[in-house]
Amino acid sequence: MSTPPRFSVVAKKAIRSRFHKQALLGLSTLIAGLVTGCAAFDPYYLAGRSQIKSNFEVQSSIVVSDDEFATRARRERVVNHVWDTVNRYYYRADLQGVDWAAARRTWGERAIAAPSEDEFWAALDRMTATLADAHTRVESPKQAEARRTQRVQSLGLGLREIEGALIAASVNADSDAYFAGLRAGMRITALDGKPGVVRWRELIEESRESSTQTARRSGALRRLNEEAARRPHGMEIEFERADGSKQAARVAVREISTRPQVSSRVLPSGFGYVRLSAFNDSLRADLLAGIERVKDTPGLVLDLRGNGGGSLAMAEALLARFFDSKTALGKTTTRDGTPVNALFGLAKIMELERSAPGAKNAYRAPLIVLVDAQSASASEAVSSSLQASGRATVIGETTCGCLLAFMGYVPLEGGGQLAFSQLGFIAQTGKIVEREGVKPEVEIVPSASDLQLNRDRVLEAAEAHLQKLRKS
Repeated sequence: MSTPPRFSVVAKKAIRSRFHKQALLGLSTLIAGLVTGCAAFDPYYLAGRSQIKSNFEVQSSIVVSDDEFATRARRERVVNHVWDTVNRYYYRADLQGVDWAAARRTWGERAIAAPSEDEFWAALDRMTATLADAHTRVESPKQAEARRTQRVQSLGLGLREIEGALIAASVNADSDAYFAGLRAGMRITALDGKPGVVRWRELIEESRESSTQTARRSGALRRLNEEAARRPHGMEIEFERADGSKQAARVAVREISTRPQVSSRVLPSGFGYVRLSAFNDSLRADLLAGIERVKDTPGLVLDLRGNGGGSLAMAEALLARFFDSKTALGKTTTRDGTPVNALFGLAKIMELERSAPGAKNAYRAPLIVLVDAQSASASEAVSSSLQASGRATVIGETTCGCLLAFMGYVPLEGGGQLAFSQLGFIAQTGKIVEREGVKPEVEIVPSASDLQLNRDRVLEAAEAHLQKLRKS
């Protein structure tokens, strides 16, 4: 699962015993050497990823020749590897109705003939983008390294169109834009020499196809940052202050941390509050400890706004804390309708039926989940499950609509990596969140005024709802 997408669900982490997982994958690798290409043996391509190295290790182990013929041969191998892997293992055998062979002819050939390595990886990603799936993608060596190190080159801006204007939804305090005077809620009147909203819409149209238009907007922001990173003197931005005065500035990208965070506290209202920016397994203990710290509060706000997803195992661990008895949460769908398995079905890794087992220390008081358009993947799995079961009220904006899962990155020759969806999800109500999103019971879309005033009307609504429940 992912933002669209910063992190993805690593479904194989659902194996409860780390020792069991390592032993299983090690055995899979051993036998795969003897049974190369046997889909019955390894229907989920686990052996192909069991020894994935870091991007740096992959790059340093491969010599990329500048020879034209060697380069073309290498690119053909990579294109064929991506095409064949998706063709054989994608979670839907019909590949979303896409003419996958035509995608190979069009984008595969463009990738092979690309004038630069950056354009090669971009064209190859466009081939996977024909599936209109935020989780299925090719990352270039640079992108894979940024994900691994949790550091990106960015203008430090969050952008969104509000009432026909391009608005700064957020401004990183370490960015050039912030020091130029740009603040959240201000209107960006010009971007890269064009009217702000015009250029923004162009960037959306230029971005790769994805699960939803919301996901494409995330892609547009990445594209803007990549364009700015290629300019040594930065990018021109003009913005309008609250008093109507305008300021122009040339801003450059800076290295910004994307390291996920978790926090918890008791609000002045007496209700508990837990915020999680990504479902990263390194935060699991802190997340569960945070919930434990507010266990005696009369109501809890779980804030998943801006959370692009992550580990499915961590999402399931979180869900388990909100049910005191076993509760059905929905179903997982796979290509052939069978549970995730290896070794000719002898080793079950993930069942199709999803449920919370029930916990003695479950949080039982009323629960509110906050979401926005950037809440994706594992965030959608959690919010949709809590909503469908009647355990929580969801407040905010309709989510990304990006709820699929992949089972680990596939290393590619030259240092890139492939992710492709192998699991789908159906809520207990029968709803499919992918391409639709989770629709809140209480919908609140922040206005430019809210952003300027730093007013959180979504959190206000959550506390008001909990107060009402408390009095009833």
